[in-house]
Amino acid sequence: QFKNLFKSMSITISVLTPVWNRSAMLPKVFESLQNQTYKNFEWLVGNDGSSDGFQAIFAELVGGSSFPIILVDANMRVGKAKIDNHLIKESSGDLILWCDSDDILLPSALQEIADNWSSIPDTNLNQFIGLTAICRARKISPLLNEIPESNFYPSWNDLECKYQIKQDMVFVTKASILKENPFPEVDFVIPERVIWTKIGTEKTLFINKVLKEVEYNSPNAISFSGKMQFCRGYAYA
Repeated sequence: QFKNLFKSMSITISVLTPVWNRSAMLPKVFESLQNQTYKNFEWLVGNDGSSDGFQAIFAELVGGSSFPIILVDANMRVGKAKIDNHLIKESSGDLILWCDSDDILLPSALQEIADNWSSIPDTNLNQFIGLTAICRARKISPLLNEIPESNFYPSWNDLECKYQIKQDMVFVTKASILKENPFPEVDFVIPERVIWTKIGTEKTLFINKVLKEVEYNSPNAISFSGKMQFCRGYAYA
């Protein structure tokens, strides 16, 4: 069962947060969104059948929100692919990015995304699939000095294969592209990588700044992609 709350129009950026039994982490994500200098965005939360008091925590956040919040609520666990597809379908933004339950966006993140996207002439927008920026993680140095500071327009596949950059990045994607390329809803079998590789051939505008802080090894990860290195679904992807 899925239900939508607080639908809003005229949104430029959609921030997606799928969650499974990490409800206690949501207030930190919420606070990072409240602190954004850019205000034309919506937050879409996907509850993948959590059993840790999600509804009460979510209700508190909604009551204190200064921005639209949309809930996609599954009453049983259906997997990240299905939750993500519903979040994408219900999003209203021109651009989509993920902020997982154990991540936070820096206060200037959405402003940087909006400003850089606006800097692309309208006649050239069809050449870009989106934007890329840098994540900062504990004990891992960001790549600020290892890539060009400006005029860098890599595809996501080139970042991994040509430039050998393996760490997580901030991927901001045209909503229209994701809506045309849903994730295979066979979670725990085929990882979402199959779609990122498929659409990752087009160029992006690279923002050589840290926009998101990420945390690894938190309990109850909703994605199983990192545990699928040697299965046939991963090979297919």
